[in-house]
Amino acid sequence: MNDRMSGFIDVWFEERGFGFIRIDGEKKNFYFHRSYMRSGKIRQGALVQFTLGKTSRGLCALDVEVISAAEAGLLSALDGAQ
Repeated sequence: MNDRMSGFIDVWFEERGFGFIRIDGEKKNFYFHRSYMRSGKIRQGALVQFTLGKTSRGLCALDVEVISAAEAGLLSALDGAQ
């Protein structure tokens, strides 16, 4: 599972240092921890790229990189308008 995937930060718990990433059109969220970040500011709604990998917690988003701090829903709406 080395392919990079794209999604958005669906839920982020700043005080606990973890959150969940969702892939557009999918119901399943993938856990990630602040320590799995490659770069970028963690913010709910930010678009990210990541790799899926197995940890002691199961399947998680690893090597997470913020690619746009813009809200994922806003970008999807703008893409549809063009």
